[in-house]
Amino acid sequence: MPLLAQCQVLKSRNGTAPRVASAPVNIAPFIRSTGLLARATNGWQVHSHSRILDGMVLWDSQRPALAPPAVSVRIPVFLATIVLTLTAACISSSATHQAGGKRHPASPQASPTAPGNTAALARAGLAVPATYQQACASESAICAQGAGGSPPTGPIPAALNRPLHFPALRPGESCPASPGSPITTADFGGTALGNGPVRVVIANAGDLRHGVAELSPSSSPPWIALKTLWFSVPAYQGPFIIRAKRLDHHAPVALGEAPTVAPLVVPPGPTLNGTRGWREAPGGLWVRTAGCYAWQVDGLTFSELVVVRAVAP
Repeated sequence: MPLLAQCQVLKSRNGTAPRVASAPVNIAPFIRSTGLLARATNGWQVHSHSRILDGMVLWDSQRPALAPPAVSVRIPVFLATIVLTLTAACISSSATHQAGGKRHPASPQASPTAPGNTAALARAGLAVPATYQQACASESAICAQGAGGSPPTGPIPAALNRPLHFPALRPGESCPASPGSPITTADFGGTALGNGPVRVVIANAGDLRHGVAELSPSSSPPWIALKTLWFSVPAYQGPFIIRAKRLDHHAPVALGEAPTVAPLVVPPGPTLNGTRGWREAPGGLWVRTAGCYAWQVDGLTFSELVVVRAVAP
């Protein structure tokens, strides 16, 4: 049976106490090599330090019943060596654990997706189209027509197709709704959720300052909806995409002026609506039931989440 030691706070004689991560360390090989263990019929035993000094060891048949065994090694050389061995092992374990648990920002590049995954994302309305032309085919209220009367063309940058980072809510966990703040422009006004370059104004009633909005019936039952207006601030004129998901339950979610189970894509440059640098993407969040819903908004240099708690009227 391997002899394990649990790393703890190791104190020196001057009272300093370096902290080390708690991790099991196998010290049996070292102790065997120093002569601190002897083989007994039921496994390895730790010799009493006084018996080691005397060159004598009591076996189970020779010693009376004792309290649960405790190791007390007071030989300075052995103690110092064991402390150094455990400290090095614990520090190594701690460094490995911290590196593995560090959170990293979302990669600006698209991650490879297996064909099966792509199909699942498409069914959930989370698969990003390959080109602006494909996206604009269902976004007549967003894409401005070019000089030849055609929608924007070209591939959608891989930087927009970042990995999804929606949080998972456990049963009973509260919805982390985004707070709202008032905004007024020459073309629109209301309470906007989010604080990045791209935000959303919700036209429904509710406590929008706290990210709560009341769902409304729609002309496309069984869908119910929140009327939304996505906009980008004048300082950002690049493309962005919006994907949506329910956080507290698996349920269908759609975006757009009609329930379209696909991401909302806004090409770079002017939109059909919007002036003075404000670009607008009108539409809605289409759902089947009340719940906690989130949008992931990805631009060329940012990736943000906006969360709303959609409630029944």
